[in-house]
Amino acid sequence: MEENKKYFFDHFLVVMILGVALSFIGGLIGIPLEYIGTKVADSTPDLYAVCLYGSTIGCWIAVLLFMVLFKPDRPLIKAIFCGKGNTLRLFLIGIVLGFAANGSCILVSALRRDISLYYDPSGLFFLIAGFIAVLIQSGSEELVCRHLMQQHLRRRYGKPWLEILLPALTFAALHLANPGISVLAVANLLVCGIMMGSFVYYFDSLWLAIGVHTMWNFTQNMIFGLPNSGIVLPLSIFRLDAASATDSFSYNVDFGVEGSLMALLVQLIIIGFVIVLGRKKKAKEMPAALHEQGSAEPQ
Repeated sequence: MEENKKYFFDHFLVVMILGVALSFIGGLIGIPLEYIGTKVADSTPDLYAVCLYGSTIGCWIAVLLFMVLFKPDRPLIKAIFCGKGNTLRLFLIGIVLGFAANGSCILVSALRRDISLYYDPSGLFFLIAGFIAVLIQSGSEELVCRHLMQQHLRRRYGKPWLEILLPALTFAALHLANPGISVLAVANLLVCGIMMGSFVYYFDSLWLAIGVHTMWNFTQNMIFGLPNSGIVLPLSIFRLDAASATDSFSYNVDFGVEGSLMALLVQLIIIGFVIVLGRKKKAKEMPAALHEQGSAEPQ
């Protein structure tokens, strides 16, 4: 994308409003699928969970349609699948990292006996569909905040702190109506947004962020049956004995591991590693970029 172009939709206030507006419009588009889910909730609760997550496909439609209509954003559509860092390798790294990050919080909670889990094989049937639905849901939030918003801010301002922080604030704000929200939960959401933004800034990879986000949500919600940002769904391999859950360093009864200090610490550690590795990566790339620029100059 060309930087320093003065487009109306690149002003930081407009970018924040745009992100919220497209998320809202996407929610409206997804209402029919969500409605179908509510109709089968009693008879097929697992399908309800898939439909609820899958309804966020409306957000993908809204954002992609905006990119088509707003001509300067059309290169962003191609970048989703053909961008330098948007590779299968980085997506899979994100999947592993997301599982390790969230799984470590759950493991500590289980070892401390803050939660008690039991195996439920009935959740296996819809698991693949559940993963795809979570991928759609997590990807929609990353598409809005890290692809659309972050790239708009980069184009106009070129300030890393701004392009990472403002989408992170918007990401946290979009969850303020979730059940069980608290000051610590908001802090976790903000830091999570900063972590995702750092993946995009340092590694130019939307799919790395989507991979981490997807597996973070899938691990806690559909593997271990814990709240995902305060929301518990019936589709999971393990089930939580809710009566035995207690608030602690590693778990929050109302918001799950995402409302804990443990999750905050894990995400801050990841951000630290991303900054160190990302700076080394950019330092290696700079001489090559300067060499290419020099080679392109007329002799």
